[in-house]
Amino acid sequence: SWTAMKRYAQYMTGKKAKYGAGNFKKGIDIESYESSLLRHIQKYLANKYEGGNIEKEEDHLSAILFNAFGIIHEEERAKLKD
Repeated sequence: SWTAMKRYAQYMTGKKAKYGAGNFKKGIDIESYESSLLRHIQKYLANKYEGGNIEKEEDHLSAILFNAFGIIHEEERAKLKD
């Protein structure tokens, strides 16, 4: 949905100041993406189902998307190298 895409775009735009534009293009290893993905899944679920208050200002669902897309990106880059 456009609403979801807008939220993800806002997340990405907000991270640009911290990490730089297109920083993922420099290459991030898949294990780093996987670790971050799992951390954000845990935080999202703890906040939603266990009454957690873990980094409530962070958009964990968008972070989950970023990491999943990053894994896909790196897998596809590896195919191009083969």
